[in-house]
Amino acid sequence: MKKILMLFFLIVLYFNSPAAAEVLEAGKEIEVKNVAAKSFIYKTLDHWIIKESSDFYHEKFNAKSVMMDPPEMSDIRIWIKEVKKKPVLSEYTHIVRIYLPFDGITLNEKTEIKAADTIVLAVNTDFIAFANSNNPHLIAKSVKLMDYYHKDMKK
Repeated sequence: MKKILMLFFLIVLYFNSPAAAEVLEAGKEIEVKNVAAKSFIYKTLDHWIIKESSDFYHEKFNAKSVMMDPPEMSDIRIWIKEVKKKPVLSEYTHIVRIYLPFDGITLNEKTEIKAADTIVLAVNTDFIAFANSNNPHLIAKSVKLMDYYHKDMKK
């Protein structure tokens, strides 16, 4: 009985370790070109996109306030890739890369910049539908920022 409990403990420890939390990409990345699908993905991830973009500009430019003109849906580009499956319930299922051409970002209510940003997110599609104010613990498990790329453009 002790061996079984020890084995169970080791398995739980392994799946909760940082190595188990790695996102292993698999499959081919495809661009989402269908307007309805692209709009659905963007609107579903809108909360995280705005949060990560705002956090980035607050940190990079030491800005107290950030106001972003939302990009046109026709200018946004989205790519999606499946993630290699693991036998863990809280794994991420997809990698989503979103290109956002911002025509106007106002920092501290005076400085305006133009930028093109790319956000790479790991997404758990099993949890994202239930991530809301009634299930706040699922919000953190639904989407994880993998990378944020920023490019200043001439205004």
